[in-house]
Amino acid sequence: MSRATPARAASTSISSCRRRLILTINDDGIGICPVLAAGKTVRNRGVGLASMRERVAQLGGTFAIARTSRGTMVSAELPRAA
Repeated sequence: MSRATPARAASTSISSCRRRLILTINDDGIGICPVLAAGKTVRNRGVGLASMRERVAQLGGTFAIARTSRGTMVSAELPRAA
């Protein structure tokens, strides 16, 4: 887990659907700050989320991060190779 959230548990899943690969990570922490989830730059923060968002976009995919009622959810959806 991360220094950013005091989560006790996390889960990951990988699935494929219609020539897309979907990776989802959930944790039970306090949830992500809405400003960070929206992709805004925050002073004195790392570039981890921005880097993930950029790399997924370079591969033709979509990246999402959201605060849920149970913590934080991060997902990346990428095109599968033919």
